[in-house]
Amino acid sequence: PDHRHSAPVGCDEESTRPLNSRITADVLREGLFDTLQLAEVVSLVRAQLDESSDRALRSAVAHLICEVVGRGWAVVGDAKPVEGVLHVVSWGRSPEETVRRILEEWRNLERNPELGEICWLELTEAGRTVAEATQ
Repeated sequence: PDHRHSAPVGCDEESTRPLNSRITADVLREGLFDTLQLAEVVSLVRAQLDESSDRALRSAVAHLICEVVGRGWAVVGDAKPVEGVLHVVSWGRSPEETVRRILEEWRNLERNPELGEICWLELTEAGRTVAEATQ
């Protein structure tokens, strides 16, 4: 199926409106070369935001995660080595539940996540196809 135009499942209408295609494209392009840690996603999003408040940053990251997971472009979960290569093992949650867990763990940190904290993101084949088209 063509995932580029289907609305994410399990996300409200507010979070499915395109956030900023440049932010999404940046994250997808970075994901072509490696699995992404949440700290890296946060950094990429922060670099593109007009507003720098913690609330705006969390909202933008939540929106991005909902979009890429909901459209089937990425999985979010824990990183596990398989034959010497890190792969993301999905939490197996809906986009909405995934975002809720990320935000809860982020709030518990009481700061922005650092490398290795909270979760990892890995592109699916559909996500790789979209990312390659944005290069």
